[in-house]
Amino acid sequence: MGLSLPPSFFLFMPIVVFLLWGSVPDSVHGGNETDRLALLASKAEITGDPLGILNSWNESVHFCQWVGVTCGHRHQRVTELILSNGKLSGPISPHIGNLSFLRWLRLQNNSLSHDIPQELGCLRRLKFRSLYNNSVTGEIPANISRCFNLIALEFTQNRLTGEIPTDLSCLSKLQGLYIAKNNLTRGVPATIGNLSSLTILYISYNNFGGNMPDSLGRLTNLETFVVAVNRLVGTIPSSIFNLSSITEFNIGQNQIKGILPTNLGTSLSNLEFLGVGANLLTGSIPSSISNATNLYYLVLVANNFTGKMPKLDKLHNLRWLYVSLNHLGIGETDDLSFLSSLINATDLEKLGLSDNGFGGVFPEVITNFSISLFHVSLRDNKLYGSIPRGIRHLVNLRLFSIGNNHLTGNIPADFGKLQNLNLLWLEGNRFYADIPSSFRKLIHVTISRFVRK
Repeated sequence: MGLSLPPSFFLFMPIVVFLLWGSVPDSVHGGNETDRLALLASKAEITGDPLGILNSWNESVHFCQWVGVTCGHRHQRVTELILSNGKLSGPISPHIGNLSFLRWLRLQNNSLSHDIPQELGCLRRLKFRSLYNNSVTGEIPANISRCFNLIALEFTQNRLTGEIPTDLSCLSKLQGLYIAKNNLTRGVPATIGNLSSLTILYISYNNFGGNMPDSLGRLTNLETFVVAVNRLVGTIPSSIFNLSSITEFNIGQNQIKGILPTNLGTSLSNLEFLGVGANLLTGSIPSSISNATNLYYLVLVANNFTGKMPKLDKLHNLRWLYVSLNHLGIGETDDLSFLSSLINATDLEKLGLSDNGFGGVFPEVITNFSISLFHVSLRDNKLYGSIPRGIRHLVNLRLFSIGNNHLTGNIPADFGKLQNLNLLWLEGNRFYADIPSSFRKLIHVTISRFVRK
């Protein structure tokens, strides 16, 4: 005998069904409708899509199959929105803040503009946010600190103004902070030192002023420290030189003064790039620099360094050595003896020693360097003697600048064999022969005039 239901059941059944439907979790049906509408609203605010990136954003396919959209398998919620390199223009829609399951937001290399919407601070699950190379304006929203799962924040190359919000110090999981090439001002906030997971701090090409805070020395996981091309003053906090994990240290083009510590190469033994050029640093270049055996790039140009260059015999990986525009050398015959210690740097590409006080004969050891060497600048020093014929061995040489020294003798005809040479600077010496006819083979070279004295 079947179950008999009273007629009143069917009368109230729609209400029961409605109540049951309303009790279903948002992640089953309502949530992904929210995501679909948020994406469509975001598309509606895009003013330019020349590559048709968003053409698939229509009703013919499920939104999880739209270009640039990735959904989670379990709830069919948007977890990734990647619209890089699309030449998209217009504002970043605040509706993106409704994608509550979003973990990756990558909008780099577009032409997006206007301010960063405050609603993006609602994305609590967000781990990676990149707006690199757009035209975004306004200030960095302080409520980004609510995105406490953020691992990387990339705002480089936009038009942001204002300062770094102190609230960012709440992002305990943040590993990469990239805000270079904007118009940010004020100083580097001391609260940056609270970002205990930070490995990359890249804030160059802004208008930051003031001193570097000593709290930066608390960033014990820091590997990349780039604050170049700002208006920073004062000295380098000594605590930073205790961060042995640093591989890239670049403070170039600021107004930093003081001296480099004598134990620099020992305390920062993992250095691969050391850039302190165009500052107000004084003193000598520490001999311990050779202990940083991983160094590829050593850029110390345009400071007030004095004394002799130390031996660099352990820097076998060195590719660039730039110490031009200092007061190095004391006009003695052994000023350039340190070059012999570089003979095992078989990947050396650039040697910039110009505008110093180096004395002695032209260093013949240069002709024994690797054929990878393509830039040699020794102009504006106190060198004498002649150019060795062995220069012909540097077959990849592109720039050879030795003007304004006291060199004599003939200009080697073997220069004519250097088919990659683009610039030959000889002016201001005492060469006593004309330019060799072999130079006619150098069809792409610019040869400065040379002066007989």
